[in-house]
Amino acid sequence: MTDLPAESACRSSDFFETFNRLGLAANPWVLIDKLCGYIIEIKNADPYTYLSSGNDIEELYTEIAEYVERNKDNFLKQFVARGAYTQLVFIFATVINEIQNGPLSPVHRRIATCLSDQDSVITFNRDTLMDRALSETGWSVDTGYGIVPHAIFRDGWSDPITNSRRAIKIHKLHGSTNWLTGYPLNLDNQILLGHVLDPGSVFVYEWSEHPYDTYDGRYMGGYESFSYGYYPPNLMDVPGVPAKEGHTFVQVTPHFSWSPRGTSGKGGIISMPLIIPPV
Repeated sequence: MTDLPAESACRSSDFFETFNRLGLAANPWVLIDKLCGYIIEIKNADPYTYLSSGNDIEELYTEIAEYVERNKDNFLKQFVARGAYTQLVFIFATVINEIQNGPLSPVHRRIATCLSDQDSVITFNRDTLMDRALSETGWSVDTGYGIVPHAIFRDGWSDPITNSRRAIKIHKLHGSTNWLTGYPLNLDNQILLGHVLDPGSVFVYEWSEHPYDTYDGRYMGGYESFSYGYYPPNLMDVPGVPAKEGHTFVQVTPHFSWSPRGTSGKGGIISMPLIIPPV
């Protein structure tokens, strides 16, 4: 656990070194296959050499985003690049979650105790160190972000409790690792969020004590509040994007001998972190 913001604990040029040092690259549940595919096919490089050579994650993010924009009409190139981009979002959030998982930061706790109900915190950081510190003072995610979440995960999804009481607000301008949305679907070269709610709908993860439904049942425990493993909880009781008339959705999940099977549930709509990457 570091006293610095989680994103400051590793510079953008040290990101993949940190990713490897945390052992995430060796975890078969931490998916990097599409990212590796992009590096092989588009950059013509060995992915493991590339990811361990001090390359800057901001530059890679920007490069992939520009590649997607240049190849709007090429489905295959879009498929490869968007898959890599989405996996980078998961990888980025996972590294932050691993770094911030531990005892509460004393620096953030001291800041939180100095704030009054008339104060606001504005941050571009995506970590939840300030969120955790504020939660000890009575701050609540229900209204504390200046937005009303569609649902909040507290060992299960529940509706937010809203009131008019004035409270500290933390405005996270680049999103947050504990904010979730639907996993993107590519339909007719359109990117949809997997649900039919307003695109601005935000789901907030707060804590869990029991395994939750997630992608392929791959629940990973052992995390403090406001942090989770690679896979956040699936979205429940949310209408999904319907298939076109005469079509049906088919999900294929490959299983390999070296990767353990998940044992939690698989219901609901697959979710992902809602952040603006460092592009």
